[in-house]
Amino acid sequence: MNFEQHTELQQLRTTLVDSLHLERRQRVMTESEQLEEIRFQIQRTVNAIDRRILSDQPARTQ
Repeated sequence: MNFEQHTELQQLRTTLVDSLHLERRQRVMTESEQLEEIRFQIQRTVNAIDRRILSDQPARTQ
């Protein structure tokens, strides 16, 4: 293998490693976004339950 081929292979390897790291970061972001969506849905559900509890309270006192 000559110097030029070695350099090309080294550059290709670097590009592939960079791509792999980028893909991993994107996956982590995606998981983070999914967790944020789950948190949002849980909070929305809790808020709906709270509203339901508050709306039922006056009915009990009558």
